[in-house]
Amino acid sequence: MKSSRSTSFRFPDFHSMRLHRRPEISRSESERPLLLGLGNFDGVHLGHQALVKRVIASARGLKGLPALFTFPEHPQKILKPGFLPSLVTGLDQKLFLLEQMGITDVFLIAFTKAFSEISAKDFIRQWLVEKLNVQTVFMGARARFGYQRMGDAKFMEAESHRLGFSFEKIEPIRIRGKEVSSSRIREFLKKGKLRAVEEYLGRSYSVFGSVVKGSGRGRDLGFPTANLDTGDCLLPPEGVYPVRVRALKIKRKMISEGLEDFSAEPQGAWKEGVLNFGKRPTFEKAKRSVAEVFLLNWQGDLYGQTLEIVFYPQIREEKAFLNQETLIRQIEQDIEQARDYFRIA
Repeated sequence: MKSSRSTSFRFPDFHSMRLHRRPEISRSESERPLLLGLGNFDGVHLGHQALVKRVIASARGLKGLPALFTFPEHPQKILKPGFLPSLVTGLDQKLFLLEQMGITDVFLIAFTKAFSEISAKDFIRQWLVEKLNVQTVFMGARARFGYQRMGDAKFMEAESHRLGFSFEKIEPIRIRGKEVSSSRIREFLKKGKLRAVEEYLGRSYSVFGSVVKGSGRGRDLGFPTANLDTGDCLLPPEGVYPVRVRALKIKRKMISEGLEDFSAEPQGAWKEGVLNFGKRPTFEKAKRSVAEVFLLNWQGDLYGQTLEIVFYPQIREEKAFLNQETLIRQIEQDIEQARDYFRIA
């Protein structure tokens, strides 16, 4: 039964979002109608944004909760462990982008083996109706759900009529006849087609990264760098890039059992820099590619901070140099090219 009691409604302050990990507990505390979008939302691209905008617009009209149902990790980690795709956005960045659009609540449910075996019919009945008491479900026209991906938009629509909730199917966004999708964005990234990535995302391409301890080699060369851990995110091809960087303060606070407050606050202005992504072949060749950034006209310690890094078109590919002196001269040229790109002295 949907409650007809009217309640005051206000979107939360900027960069504040509730994460529900035990919805059978946290959802019972709210009587507001739940407007719920389903999906993985990797990249929060134009197609995802179309769905999110419909959720938010409907929530405003009904004074309800604009919410999403998603997972902290990609379902392929359970379904196909050896074929896990790299991500366009990590979890923190995904939540940050969704909150900026106006999503106030995310039902962040662990995708376990047991969860993967729930039938489409039982998922709708047990989760959407019994646990969440959903008012309206929003889903992409090509999305699939439930055991062996047997559920689709047509099935969701039929069950919505049977079980008494509303359903809205969101058609895909197309650019020059091509459907916008996370998989297509990954292909663009692998090929270094940043302009196409930006077009499909509807914003500048960026990733979140934590600053971790490095070898200190950049400092020894006269160019102190911040080494970045970008998790499972897919980065452009190895090479040197002009970038803009800003720090973010990410906080999680437990409100009650299964309910958590998430916030991500930008700290200070954007700073220009040069990022090298690769295996550093001039010295010992690393086993895996490493991202490190040198900031222009800035000194300080970034260790332990979370950064957002915006990538711009590649300056050059990574290559090995004959000696340290040659490498230093090339780094100086890279920095000058970045200064020219950003038009700074």
